[in-house]
Amino acid sequence: MSTHNVNLGQLKEIAPSLRKDTEQNQFRYAPMFLPVDATEKKGTGVVKVVTRQSFLDENIDTWVKWNMYKGVSAGLGIAALALLGTNIVLSGAAALAAGYYYGQVKRKEFIVTNLLKKRWLLEGT
Repeated sequence: MSTHNVNLGQLKEIAPSLRKDTEQNQFRYAPMFLPVDATEKKGTGVVKVVTRQSFLDENIDTWVKWNMYKGVSAGLGIAALALLGTNIVLSGAAALAAGYYYGQVKRKEFIVTNLLKKRWLLEGT
């Protein structure tokens, strides 16, 4: 098999004769770096692709609650300690509420750090 050099003008002359158009495409084309739809059903692809804005709209509430619960649990913990000398019942109620909100902090922290931050990103170009 021999090879020879051609210039751009010669390639432009050869190109129309090499192109073969068929009526039916043999392959489905997909943009680079996006998951290919592996099934014929609409909306049941390999991976769900979302935009950054829709991801933020869906998950910003979790992040806001995570940060809010941190302050609430700390404030209720301080209130429980402050009320310990004056009213044991209110102190106990504040301590129970602080424990509940601290549990919510840990729950939201798991969602944010393990599920949202470690998700796979597929960048489209």
